[in-house]
Amino acid sequence: MSIKEQGGALHWSWRGMFAPMVHRHYETFELPEVPDRLLPDRLAITFLTDRDGNIVSLSAPLEPMVKDIVFARLAAGDCTDPAFRARCVGSFKSGATTHRVTLDSGRPACVEARLPAGLSPRASSRDEGFASSSWRASSSNFAARGRSSMK
Repeated sequence: MSIKEQGGALHWSWRGMFAPMVHRHYETFELPEVPDRLLPDRLAITFLTDRDGNIVSLSAPLEPMVKDIVFARLAAGDCTDPAFRARCVGSFKSGATTHRVTLDSGRPACVEARLPAGLSPRASSRDEGFASSSWRASSSNFAARGRSSMK
């Protein structure tokens, strides 16, 4: 499923179907009713955001007998290019924090932040040396894939 901005409006496409989206309410948009085309008429699509307001997924009631199907945002743009990811590898210092970026078997880069134990938000008496946390790089463009078997 893909949502793109074109000419000041959002446009939906999926499995050969396409349509402009109409704003319904807050983060919910819907597809128009198109009697002469195969299209899920008036399908409500709701965008879900993280605490910073970035779109992380969308949900749609594609099957009326089950909960909404959730589509997670996929990586797109430069972060999918292996040459670009290879150029991002290294150790970077920011104050007392050292960020180490590595490649993970050709997958998107892994980032590990290391803080001195005294500066770690979860530091405890058994922490020695550095506390670390890892996370994966995220995307910037909106292309989604479902958790179901549908693609």
